[in-house]
Amino acid sequence: MSSSAMMGSLIFLIQTEETQQGRTFLDFTCHSEAMDGLCGFYESRLRMSQPRQKNLRYTAKELLSFLDQLPQLACFSVESAVGGSDIGFSGNYQGHQHPVHHPMRTYEMHDKDWIKRQLLDHLRRKCSAGLV
Repeated sequence: MSSSAMMGSLIFLIQTEETQQGRTFLDFTCHSEAMDGLCGFYESRLRMSQPRQKNLRYTAKELLSFLDQLPQLACFSVESAVGGSDIGFSGNYQGHQHPVHHPMRTYEMHDKDWIKRQLLDHLRRKCSAGLV
């Protein structure tokens, strides 16, 4: 299994225009869902620009071109739980705070080129499985 298939959640940070109002994020629990979600984000932008078009059709090249024109696009992936624990407190019970143990997670930041490679790999896998 590839490392991308085993990867945990992904968070995309997207800026669609130069102003702060153009900032958004997309949060997904698995790699495949994230790549499909990124395609869905592009499709929603297409629908806004072509509201009368009932069926959307686009190529991988058009999708990548859209990603290239975004002022900012980055991704954080949760790589794994690491040793130790992050201890938080869950409030009071009979006057005592009770610790809650959470495994520490490491986040790795990825740039636009990494995202595009992952997206192309994902689309290739879907095509070879007959899902596109």
